[in-house]
Amino acid sequence: MKYWIVGIGLCLLIACAEKLPKDIIPKEKMASILVEFHLAEAVTETHIRKFEQKKMLKEDLIDEIMQKNGLDRTAFMDSYSYYIDHPAELDSIYKYVIKNLDDYLDLAENEEYRKRNEESKNDTVRQKRIDSMRQARKENQKIPAVIPPDKKKKQ
Repeated sequence: MKYWIVGIGLCLLIACAEKLPKDIIPKEKMASILVEFHLAEAVTETHIRKFEQKKMLKEDLIDEIMQKNGLDRTAFMDSYSYYIDHPAELDSIYKYVIKNLDDYLDLAENEEYRKRNEESKNDTVRQKRIDSMRQARKENQKIPAVIPPDKKKKQ
């Protein structure tokens, strides 16, 4: 008798376990789309000042993301609503989203650091050229000093 009760309980548990409805975007794809949405929003918020331009660019980027993923807004909103109604699944999606956005931030910071280093090297090379020209001018007065155009007129 005990085994029957346990067996029926397991059957009920398996039958009641929710499966992802057919028309809902899978979690991995939803997470990927949300990462793209947040990146698009970051671009518009940081680079565009006028509200109308921001709004138009966001809409264009969202349409592009939807088209790239073969979705329309209704399918996305239906899926998003489903995940809102299932907070544990939405939480796991956003853990992935946050991790990926953090990775993008690290990548951007490393790229910024690399660019600053290159600029610093270029500045060093530029400074060496200037120093060598100054030294040459001191040693050999044949290299004329550059006179700005406005001072030429005064002389």
